[in-house]
Amino acid sequence: MKKIVLYLSFLCFVLWSFSSFSQERKTLERKHKKLKNEIKQINHLLFETKKEKGDALDDLKDLTQKIDTRAQLIKVIELESQKISKEINNNQKQLNSYNKQLKSLKEAYTNMVVKTYKSRSLQSKTMFLLSSESFYQAYKRLKYMQQYNEYRKNQGLAIIVKLNEIKKINNALIQKKKKKEVLISDEKSQKSAIETDKKNQETLVTKIKGAEKKYKQNLRSKIKEEKQITARIDKLILREIAKANRKKRAIAKAKALAKAKRRKKARLKAITDARKRANKLADKKEREIALQKARELAETTKKEITAANKKAKEKELASKNEKKKTANSFVLDADEKKLLHNFEQNKGNLPWPVKGIITRKYGVQPHPTFSGININSPGLHIVTKVNTDAKSIFNGKVLAIQSQSGGKKSVLIQHANYISAYNNLEKVYVAKGTLIKTGDKIGRVFTNKISGKTKLLFVLFKDTAKLNPAKWIRKK
Repeated sequence: MKKIVLYLSFLCFVLWSFSSFSQERKTLERKHKKLKNEIKQINHLLFETKKEKGDALDDLKDLTQKIDTRAQLIKVIELESQKISKEINNNQKQLNSYNKQLKSLKEAYTNMVVKTYKSRSLQSKTMFLLSSESFYQAYKRLKYMQQYNEYRKNQGLAIIVKLNEIKKINNALIQKKKKKEVLISDEKSQKSAIETDKKNQETLVTKIKGAEKKYKQNLRSKIKEEKQITARIDKLILREIAKANRKKRAIAKAKALAKAKRRKKARLKAITDARKRANKLADKKEREIALQKARELAETTKKEITAANKKAKEKELASKNEKKKTANSFVLDADEKKLLHNFEQNKGNLPWPVKGIITRKYGVQPHPTFSGININSPGLHIVTKVNTDAKSIFNGKVLAIQSQSGGKKSVLIQHANYISAYNNLEKVYVAKGTLIKTGDKIGRVFTNKISGKTKLLFVLFKDTAKLNPAKWIRKK
Protein backbone atom coordinates (compact mmCIF):
# COMPACT_ATOMS: atom_id res chain seq x y z
CA MET A 1 0.00 0.00 0.00
CA LYS A 2 2.88 2.35 0.89
CA LYS A 3 4.48 1.68 -2.52
CA ILE A 4 1.22 2.53 -4.28
CA VAL A 5 0.96 5.87 -2.40
CA LEU A 6 4.56 6.73 -3.29
CA TYR A 7 3.93 5.78 -6.91
CA LEU A 8 0.81 7.97 -7.13
CA SER A 9 2.65 10.91 -5.49
CA PHE A 10 5.49 10.57 -7.98
CA LEU A 11 3.02 10.40 -10.88
CA CYS A 12 1.29 13.62 -9.74
CA PHE A 13 4.66 15.41 -9.48
CA VAL A 14 5.64 14.23 -12.95
CA LEU A 15 2.39 15.43 -14.51
CA TRP A 16 2.65 18.81 -12.74
CA SER A 17 6.25 19.29 -13.91
CA PHE A 18 5.33 18.47 -17.49
CA SER A 19 2.35 20.86 -17.40
CA SER A 20 4.54 23.69 -16.02
CA PHE A 21 7.24 23.22 -18.68
CA SER A 22 4.61 22.95 -21.40
CA GLN A 23 2.97 26.24 -20.32
CA GLU A 24 6.32 28.08 -20.31
CA ARG A 25 7.10 26.74 -23.78
CA LYS A 26 3.71 27.90 -25.09
CA THR A 27 4.39 31.39 -23.71
CA LEU A 28 7.73 31.46 -25.52
CA GLU A 29 6.07 30.22 -28.72
CA ARG A 30 3.60 33.12 -28.54
CA LYS A 31 6.49 35.59 -28.09
CA HIS A 32 8.28 33.91 -30.98
CA LYS A 33 5.25 34.34 -33.25
CA LYS A 34 4.75 37.98 -32.14
CA LEU A 35 8.39 38.91 -32.88
CA LYS A 36 8.28 37.09 -36.24
CA ASN A 37 5.24 39.15 -37.23
CA GLU A 38 6.94 42.32 -36.00
CA ILE A 39 10.03 41.64 -38.13
CA LYS A 40 7.76 40.95 -41.09
CA GLN A 41 6.02 44.30 -40.53
CA ILE A 42 9.35 46.12 -40.12
CA ASN A 43 10.62 44.69 -43.42
CA HIS A 44 7.39 45.55 -45.22
CA LEU A 45 6.58 48.95 -43.70
CA LEU A 46 10.07 50.36 -43.16
CA PHE A 47 12.20 48.85 -45.93
CA GLU A 48 10.10 47.51 -48.81
CA THR A 49 8.15 50.78 -49.14
CA LYS A 50 11.20 53.00 -49.74
CA LYS A 51 10.87 54.78 -53.10
CA GLU A 52 13.88 57.10 -53.09
CA LYS A 53 16.99 57.57 -51.03
CA GLY A 54 15.62 58.78 -47.72
CA ASP A 55 17.06 60.57 -44.72
CA ALA A 56 20.10 58.77 -43.27
CA LEU A 57 18.88 59.36 -39.70
CA ASP A 58 15.55 57.67 -40.45
CA ASP A 59 17.33 54.82 -42.23
CA LEU A 60 19.59 54.36 -39.21
CA LYS A 61 16.64 54.36 -36.80
CA ASP A 62 14.77 51.77 -38.91
CA LEU A 63 17.83 49.57 -39.22
CA THR A 64 18.47 49.70 -35.47
CA GLN A 65 14.85 48.75 -34.73
CA LYS A 66 15.12 45.78 -37.10
CA ILE A 67 18.41 44.58 -35.54
CA ASP A 68 17.05 44.91 -31.99
CA THR A 69 13.85 43.02 -32.80
CA ARG A 70 15.68 40.20 -34.55
CA ALA A 71 18.11 39.89 -31.62
CA GLN A 72 15.10 39.52 -29.29
CA LEU A 73 13.72 36.79 -31.56
CA ILE A 74 16.98 34.83 -31.49
CA LYS A 75 17.00 34.94 -27.68
CA VAL A 76 13.41 33.67 -27.55
CA ILE A 77 14.22 30.79 -29.93
CA GLU A 78 17.23 29.80 -27.83
CA LEU A 79 15.05 29.81 -24.70
CA GLU A 80 12.44 27.69 -26.50
CA SER A 81 15.11 25.16 -27.40
CA GLN A 82 16.38 25.05 -23.81
CA LYS A 83 12.86 24.49 -22.45
CA ILE A 84 12.23 21.64 -24.89
CA SER A 85 15.58 20.05 -23.96
CA LYS A 86 14.58 20.17 -20.28
CA GLU A 87 11.21 18.60 -21.10
CA ILE A 88 12.93 15.80 -23.01
CA ASN A 89 15.37 15.18 -20.14
CA ASN A 90 12.57 15.14 -17.56
CA ASN A 91 10.50 12.78 -19.66
CA GLN A 92 13.50 10.49 -20.11
CA LYS A 93 13.89 10.36 -16.32
CA GLN A 94 10.20 9.54 -16.05
CA LEU A 95 10.61 6.83 -18.65
CA ASN A 96 13.55 5.29 -16.77
CA SER A 97 11.60 5.36 -13.51
CA TYR A 98 8.61 3.68 -15.13
CA ASN A 99 10.89 1.05 -16.67
CA LYS A 100 12.25 0.21 -13.20
CA GLN A 101 8.72 0.00 -11.82
CA LEU A 102 7.69 -2.19 -14.74
CA LYS A 103 10.68 -4.47 -14.15
CA SER A 104 9.73 -4.77 -10.46
CA LEU A 105 6.13 -5.53 -11.39
CA LYS A 106 7.25 -8.13 -13.92
CA GLU A 107 9.39 -9.86 -11.29
CA ALA A 108 6.50 -9.82 -8.81
CA TYR A 109 4.17 -11.03 -11.51
CA THR A 110 6.60 -13.85 -12.45
CA ASN A 111 6.75 -14.95 -8.80
CA MET A 112 2.98 -14.89 -8.68
CA VAL A 113 2.76 -16.99 -11.85
CA VAL A 114 5.26 -19.52 -10.44
CA LYS A 115 3.30 -19.79 -7.19
CA THR A 116 0.08 -20.08 -9.13
CA TYR A 117 1.64 -22.77 -11.32
CA LYS A 118 2.74 -24.76 -8.27
CA SER A 119 -0.75 -24.59 -6.83
CA ARG A 120 -2.53 -24.73 -10.16
CA SER A 121 -4.49 -27.90 -9.51
CA LEU A 122 -8.20 -27.74 -8.88
CA GLN A 123 -7.57 -29.67 -5.68
CA SER A 124 -5.17 -26.95 -4.37
CA LYS A 125 -7.65 -24.19 -5.17
CA THR A 126 -10.45 -26.18 -3.64
CA MET A 127 -8.39 -26.93 -0.52
CA PHE A 128 -7.52 -23.22 -0.19
CA LEU A 129 -11.20 -22.38 -0.21
CA LEU A 130 -12.30 -25.38 1.91
CA SER A 131 -9.71 -24.59 4.58
CA SER A 132 -11.68 -21.43 5.34
CA GLU A 133 -13.18 -21.27 8.80
CA SER A 134 -16.50 -20.06 7.47
CA PHE A 135 -18.43 -19.66 4.26
CA TYR A 136 -17.93 -15.88 4.45
CA GLN A 137 -14.13 -16.33 4.73
CA ALA A 138 -14.20 -18.68 1.73
CA TYR A 139 -16.14 -16.09 -0.25
CA LYS A 140 -13.67 -13.33 0.74
CA ARG A 141 -10.69 -15.54 -0.26
CA LEU A 142 -12.25 -16.19 -3.66
CA LYS A 143 -12.90 -12.47 -4.22
CA TYR A 144 -9.36 -11.65 -3.05
CA MET A 145 -7.84 -14.09 -5.56
CA GLN A 146 -9.92 -12.60 -8.38
CA GLN A 147 -9.20 -8.99 -7.42
CA TYR A 148 -5.49 -9.65 -6.90
CA ASN A 149 -5.10 -11.19 -10.34
CA GLU A 150 -7.16 -8.42 -11.91
CA TYR A 151 -5.19 -5.74 -10.04
CA ARG A 152 -1.84 -7.13 -11.23
CA LYS A 153 -3.09 -7.35 -14.76
CA ASN A 154 -4.53 -3.82 -14.76
CA GLN A 155 -1.46 -2.35 -13.05
CA GLY A 156 0.84 -3.81 -15.67
CA LEU A 157 -1.40 -2.62 -18.49
CA ALA A 158 -1.71 0.89 -16.99
CA ILE A 159 2.06 1.31 -16.75
CA ILE A 160 2.55 -0.01 -20.29
CA VAL A 161 -0.03 2.52 -21.52
CA LYS A 162 1.71 5.30 -19.56
CA LEU A 163 5.09 4.30 -21.01
CA ASN A 164 3.64 4.42 -24.50
CA GLU A 165 2.24 7.88 -23.79
CA ILE A 166 5.62 9.15 -22.58
CA LYS A 167 7.31 7.62 -25.62
CA LYS A 168 4.85 9.49 -27.82
CA ILE A 169 5.51 12.72 -25.92
CA ASN A 170 9.25 12.22 -26.25
CA ASN A 171 8.92 11.55 -29.97
CA ALA A 172 6.87 14.73 -30.37
CA LEU A 173 9.38 16.75 -28.35
CA ILE A 174 12.30 15.34 -30.32
CA GLN A 175 10.54 16.41 -33.51
CA LYS A 176 10.00 19.87 -32.05
CA LYS A 177 13.64 20.01 -31.01
CA LYS A 178 14.59 19.26 -34.60
CA LYS A 179 12.31 22.04 -35.77
CA LYS A 180 13.87 24.43 -33.28
CA GLU A 181 17.33 23.39 -34.43
CA VAL A 182 16.27 24.26 -37.97
CA LEU A 183 14.98 27.62 -36.70
CA ILE A 184 18.23 28.28 -34.84
CA SER A 185 20.10 27.40 -38.00
CA ASP A 186 17.91 29.87 -39.90
CA GLU A 187 18.45 32.51 -37.25
CA LYS A 188 22.22 31.94 -37.37
CA SER A 189 22.11 32.66 -41.08
CA GLN A 190 20.04 35.74 -40.26
CA LYS A 191 22.67 36.72 -37.69
CA SER A 192 24.97 36.91 -40.65
CA ALA A 193 22.44 39.26 -42.25
CA ILE A 194 22.35 41.23 -39.00
CA GLU A 195 26.11 41.59 -39.14
CA THR A 196 25.69 42.99 -42.66
CA ASP A 197 23.03 45.34 -41.31
CA LYS A 198 25.38 46.40 -38.53
CA LYS A 199 28.06 47.19 -41.09
CA ASN A 200 25.50 49.28 -42.97
CA GLN A 201 24.62 50.83 -39.64
CA GLU A 202 28.25 51.75 -39.04
CA THR A 203 28.46 53.20 -42.56
CA LEU A 204 25.39 55.34 -41.89
CA VAL A 205 26.78 56.49 -38.54
CA THR A 206 30.06 57.48 -40.25
CA LYS A 207 28.09 59.30 -42.95
CA ILE A 208 26.03 61.14 -40.37
CA LYS A 209 29.05 62.04 -38.25
CA GLY A 210 30.73 63.41 -41.39
CA ALA A 211 27.85 65.80 -41.95
CA GLU A 212 26.75 66.09 -38.33
CA LYS A 213 25.94 69.79 -38.53
CA LYS A 214 23.57 69.28 -41.47
CA TYR A 215 21.78 66.29 -39.88
CA LYS A 216 21.47 68.01 -36.52
CA GLN A 217 19.95 71.02 -38.25
CA ASN A 218 17.44 68.80 -40.09
CA LEU A 219 16.64 66.96 -36.86
CA ARG A 220 16.07 70.18 -34.93
CA SER A 221 13.87 71.41 -37.77
CA LYS A 222 11.69 68.27 -37.51
CA ILE A 223 11.55 68.55 -33.71
CA LYS A 224 10.54 72.21 -34.03
CA GLU A 225 7.81 71.37 -36.57
CA GLU A 226 6.36 68.69 -34.28
CA LYS A 227 6.45 71.10 -31.33
CA GLN A 228 4.60 73.71 -33.38
CA ILE A 229 1.91 71.19 -34.34
CA THR A 230 1.52 70.15 -30.69
CA ALA A 231 1.47 73.78 -29.49
CA ARG A 232 -1.28 74.64 -31.99
CA ILE A 233 -3.29 71.63 -30.83
CA ASP A 234 -2.79 72.66 -27.17
CA LYS A 235 -4.11 76.17 -27.93
CA LEU A 236 -6.98 74.74 -29.94
CA ILE A 237 -8.00 72.45 -27.05
CA LEU A 238 -7.92 75.35 -24.57
CA ARG A 239 -10.05 77.42 -26.94
CA GLU A 240 -12.57 74.59 -27.43
CA ILE A 241 -12.74 73.93 -23.67
CA ALA A 242 -13.49 77.61 -23.02
CA LYS A 243 -16.10 77.68 -25.81
CA ALA A 244 -17.86 74.50 -24.62
CA ASN A 245 -17.86 75.63 -20.98
CA ARG A 246 -19.19 79.12 -21.89
CA LYS A 247 -22.03 77.53 -23.82
CA LYS A 248 -22.95 75.20 -20.94
CA ARG A 249 -22.78 78.01 -18.37
CA ALA A 250 -24.90 80.30 -20.57
CA ILE A 251 -27.55 77.58 -20.92
CA ALA A 252 -27.50 76.92 -17.16
CA LYS A 253 -27.76 80.67 -16.42
CA ALA A 254 -30.66 81.13 -18.86
CA LYS A 255 -32.53 78.23 -17.25
CA ALA A 256 -31.98 79.67 -13.76
CA LEU A 257 -33.17 83.16 -14.84
CA ALA A 258 -36.25 81.73 -16.53
CA LYS A 259 -37.07 79.72 -13.40
CA ALA A 260 -36.68 82.82 -11.17
CA LYS A 261 -38.81 84.88 -13.54
CA ARG A 262 -41.61 82.30 -13.47
CA ARG A 263 -41.47 82.12 -9.67
CA LYS A 264 -41.61 85.96 -9.35
CA LYS A 265 -44.50 86.19 -11.81
CA ALA A 266 -46.47 83.55 -9.88
CA ARG A 267 -45.91 85.38 -6.58
CA LEU A 268 -46.98 88.78 -7.99
CA LYS A 269 -50.10 87.20 -9.44
CA ALA A 270 -50.91 85.70 -6.03
CA ILE A 271 -50.59 89.18 -4.40
CA THR A 272 -52.80 90.83 -7.05
CA ASP A 273 -55.43 88.11 -6.70
CA ALA A 274 -55.40 88.49 -2.90
CA ARG A 275 -55.97 92.25 -3.18
CA LYS A 276 -58.81 91.79 -5.64
CA ARG A 277 -60.52 89.31 -3.33
CA ALA A 278 -60.11 91.74 -0.39
CA ASN A 279 -61.70 94.64 -2.31
CA LYS A 280 -64.71 92.50 -3.20
CA LEU A 281 -65.53 91.81 0.45
CA ALA A 282 -68.49 93.92 1.71
CA ASP A 283 -67.67 93.75 5.38
CA LYS A 284 -65.11 96.37 6.39
CA LYS A 285 -63.49 94.19 9.04
CA GLU A 286 -63.16 91.23 6.71
CA ARG A 287 -61.77 93.53 4.02
CA GLU A 288 -59.14 94.89 6.40
CA ILE A 289 -58.10 91.36 7.39
CA ALA A 290 -57.84 90.31 3.72
CA LEU A 291 -55.82 93.44 2.86
CA GLN A 292 -53.49 92.76 5.79
CA LYS A 293 -52.94 89.24 4.49
CA ALA A 294 -52.23 90.66 1.03
CA ARG A 295 -49.67 93.08 2.53
CA GLU A 296 -48.04 90.22 4.47
CA LEU A 297 -47.90 88.15 1.29
CA ALA A 298 -46.31 91.09 -0.56
CA GLU A 299 -43.72 91.50 2.22
CA THR A 300 -42.94 87.77 2.18
CA THR A 301 -42.64 87.87 -1.60
CA LYS A 302 -40.30 90.87 -1.38
CA LYS A 303 -38.09 89.00 1.10
CA GLU A 304 -38.12 85.88 -1.08
CA ILE A 305 -37.15 87.91 -4.17
CA THR A 306 -34.35 89.63 -2.21
CA ALA A 307 -33.11 86.23 -0.97
CA ALA A 308 -33.37 84.78 -4.48
CA ASN A 309 -31.38 87.72 -5.91
CA LYS A 310 -28.74 87.25 -3.22
CA LYS A 311 -28.56 83.53 -3.96
CA ALA A 312 -28.27 84.27 -7.69
CA LYS A 313 -25.34 86.63 -7.03
CA GLU A 314 -23.67 83.99 -4.86
CA LYS A 315 -24.18 81.44 -7.63
CA GLU A 316 -22.73 83.86 -10.17
CA LEU A 317 -19.67 84.41 -7.96
CA ALA A 318 -19.31 80.64 -7.45
CA SER A 319 -19.64 80.20 -11.20
CA LYS A 320 -16.82 82.70 -11.78
CA ASN A 321 -14.61 80.86 -9.28
CA GLU A 322 -15.52 77.54 -10.90
CA LYS A 323 -14.72 79.05 -14.28
CA LYS A 324 -11.22 79.88 -13.06
CA LYS A 325 -10.78 76.37 -11.66
CA THR A 326 -12.06 74.66 -14.82
CA ALA A 327 -10.26 76.90 -17.32
CA ASN A 328 -8.21 73.89 -18.40
CA SER A 329 -10.89 71.22 -18.12
CA PHE A 330 -14.29 70.44 -19.61
CA VAL A 331 -17.45 70.92 -17.56
CA LEU A 332 -19.35 67.65 -18.03
CA ASP A 333 -23.08 66.97 -18.07
CA ALA A 334 -24.67 63.66 -16.97
CA ASP A 335 -24.33 61.96 -20.39
CA GLU A 336 -20.69 63.02 -20.69
CA LYS A 337 -19.92 61.69 -17.21
CA LYS A 338 -21.31 58.33 -18.28
CA LEU A 339 -19.16 58.41 -21.44
CA LEU A 340 -16.15 59.34 -19.27
CA HIS A 341 -16.72 56.28 -17.06
CA ASN A 342 -17.02 53.97 -20.09
CA PHE A 343 -13.85 55.39 -21.66
CA GLU A 344 -11.82 54.92 -18.47
CA GLN A 345 -13.19 51.39 -18.04
CA ASN A 346 -11.63 50.53 -21.42
CA LYS A 347 -8.11 51.63 -20.49
CA GLY A 348 -5.64 49.14 -21.95
CA ASN A 349 -8.30 47.69 -24.25
CA LEU A 350 -8.90 50.48 -26.78
CA PRO A 351 -8.33 49.59 -30.46
CA TRP A 352 -5.33 50.89 -32.39
CA PRO A 353 -6.12 53.89 -34.64
CA VAL A 354 -4.22 52.08 -37.45
CA LYS A 355 -2.57 48.67 -37.83
CA GLY A 356 1.20 48.98 -37.89
CA ILE A 357 4.34 49.29 -35.81
CA ILE A 358 5.40 51.96 -33.32
CA THR A 359 8.59 53.65 -34.51
CA ARG A 360 8.70 56.25 -31.76
CA LYS A 361 7.27 55.92 -28.27
CA TYR A 362 5.64 58.57 -26.08
CA GLY A 363 7.66 60.89 -23.87
CA VAL A 364 11.16 62.28 -23.55
CA GLN A 365 13.85 60.01 -25.04
CA PRO A 366 17.52 60.61 -25.90
CA HIS A 367 18.37 60.63 -29.59
CA PRO A 368 20.08 57.31 -30.45
CA THR A 369 22.83 58.99 -32.50
CA PHE A 370 23.37 62.52 -31.21
CA SER A 371 24.18 62.80 -27.52
CA GLY A 372 22.75 65.83 -25.78
CA ILE A 373 19.64 65.94 -27.99
CA ASN A 374 16.39 64.74 -26.45
CA ILE A 375 13.20 64.09 -28.37
CA ASN A 376 9.92 64.78 -26.57
CA SER A 377 7.32 62.77 -28.42
CA PRO A 378 3.76 63.95 -27.63
CA GLY A 379 2.31 60.60 -28.67
CA LEU A 380 2.96 57.46 -30.70
CA HIS A 381 4.46 57.46 -34.20
CA ILE A 382 2.80 54.50 -35.94
CA VAL A 383 3.93 53.42 -39.42
CA THR A 384 1.23 51.66 -41.41
CA LYS A 385 0.39 50.54 -44.96
CA VAL A 386 -0.15 52.96 -47.86
CA ASN A 387 -3.77 54.16 -48.25
CA THR A 388 -4.64 53.29 -44.64
CA ASP A 389 -7.55 55.07 -42.97
CA ALA A 390 -7.23 56.16 -39.34
CA LYS A 391 -10.14 54.99 -37.17
CA SER A 392 -11.64 56.34 -33.97
CA ILE A 393 -10.57 54.55 -30.80
CA PHE A 394 -13.91 55.24 -29.02
CA ASN A 395 -17.33 56.89 -29.25
CA GLY A 396 -17.22 60.67 -29.25
CA LYS A 397 -17.68 63.89 -31.19
CA VAL A 398 -15.36 65.70 -33.60
CA LEU A 399 -14.06 68.59 -31.53
CA ALA A 400 -11.97 70.27 -34.22
CA ILE A 401 -10.12 69.85 -37.51
CA GLN A 402 -6.81 71.65 -37.88
CA SER A 403 -4.68 72.28 -40.96
CA GLN A 404 -0.96 71.49 -40.93
CA SER A 405 1.89 72.37 -43.27
CA GLY A 406 1.89 70.71 -46.69
CA GLY A 407 -1.90 70.40 -46.81
CA LYS A 408 -1.99 67.78 -44.04
CA LYS A 409 -4.65 67.84 -41.33
CA SER A 410 -5.27 66.87 -37.70
CA VAL A 411 -8.60 65.62 -36.37
CA LEU A 412 -9.46 65.92 -32.67
CA ILE A 413 -12.22 63.73 -31.22
CA GLN A 414 -13.70 64.46 -27.80
CA HIS A 415 -14.63 61.54 -25.51
CA ALA A 416 -16.10 63.38 -22.48
CA ASN A 417 -12.98 65.16 -21.12
CA TYR A 418 -10.57 62.91 -23.06
CA ILE A 419 -9.38 63.87 -26.55
CA SER A 420 -7.78 61.64 -29.17
CA ALA A 421 -5.79 63.47 -31.87
CA TYR A 422 -5.03 61.93 -35.28
CA ASN A 423 -2.25 63.87 -37.00
CA ASN A 424 -0.67 63.67 -40.46
CA LEU A 425 -3.84 62.98 -42.48
CA GLU A 426 -4.01 63.75 -46.20
CA LYS A 427 -7.82 63.38 -46.40
CA VAL A 428 -10.53 63.93 -43.79
CA TYR A 429 -13.91 62.17 -43.89
CA VAL A 430 -15.61 63.95 -40.96
CA ALA A 431 -16.70 67.48 -40.03
CA LYS A 432 -16.63 69.41 -36.77
CA GLY A 433 -19.50 68.31 -34.51
CA THR A 434 -19.91 64.91 -36.20
CA LEU A 435 -20.88 62.15 -33.75
CA ILE A 436 -18.39 59.29 -33.99
CA LYS A 437 -18.54 55.62 -33.02
CA THR A 438 -15.64 53.29 -32.21
CA GLY A 439 -13.96 52.16 -35.43
CA ASP A 440 -15.41 54.92 -37.64
CA LYS A 441 -13.06 56.09 -40.39
CA ILE A 442 -11.71 59.59 -39.74
CA GLY A 443 -9.31 60.21 -42.60
CA ARG A 444 -6.55 58.79 -44.78
CA VAL A 445 -2.99 58.80 -43.40
CA PHE A 446 -0.44 60.79 -45.41
CA THR A 447 2.29 58.89 -47.32
CA ASN A 448 5.69 60.57 -47.66
CA LYS A 449 6.69 60.55 -51.34
CA ILE A 450 10.42 60.34 -50.56
CA SER A 451 10.58 57.75 -47.78
CA GLY A 452 7.45 55.90 -48.92
CA LYS A 453 6.33 55.73 -45.29
CA THR A 454 2.74 56.15 -44.17
CA LYS A 455 2.94 57.45 -40.61
CA LEU A 456 0.30 58.57 -38.10
CA LEU A 457 1.10 60.67 -35.04
CA PHE A 458 -1.46 59.61 -32.44
CA VAL A 459 -1.81 61.82 -29.34
CA LEU A 460 -4.10 61.36 -26.34
CA PHE A 461 -5.19 64.05 -23.85
CA LYS A 462 -7.15 64.26 -20.63
CA ASP A 463 -8.40 67.84 -20.88
CA THR A 464 -5.09 69.61 -21.66
CA ALA A 465 -2.73 67.02 -20.14
CA LYS A 466 -1.01 64.61 -22.54
CA LEU A 467 -1.18 60.88 -21.77
CA ASN A 468 0.84 57.87 -22.90
CA PRO A 469 -1.41 56.25 -25.56
CA ALA A 470 0.46 52.93 -25.23
CA LYS A 471 -1.15 52.47 -21.79
CA TRP A 472 -4.64 52.86 -23.27
CA ILE A 473 -4.57 50.83 -26.49
CA ARG A 474 -4.46 47.03 -26.63
CA LYS A 475 -1.14 45.24 -26.38
CA LYS A 476 -0.28 43.19 -29.45
